[in-house]
Amino acid sequence: TVMLTRSLKLNPDSGLKSSFADAAQIPAWAHPSVAAASEAGLIQGRGGNLFAPMEHATRAEVVTLILALLDYRAETAG
Repeated sequence: TVMLTRSLKLNPDSGLKSSFADAAQIPAWAHPSVAAASEAGLIQGRGGNLFAPMEHATRAEVVTLILALLDYRAETAG
């Protein structure tokens, strides 16, 4: 998620915190990026409002993320 927000040059505010139920498990350095990506609609997390930062992403989650990235770039390009 941090790489995603950096590639989009979102530059999140360092005070941003995510609203995921497991936000306490997200490393402090990643909180702003996770929150910014969530606010931008790039990520939605897993069921139960979980981000699951210690889990591996599935192929389906990665494809969904790539499609969201492409949509975001298309929307902001115009």
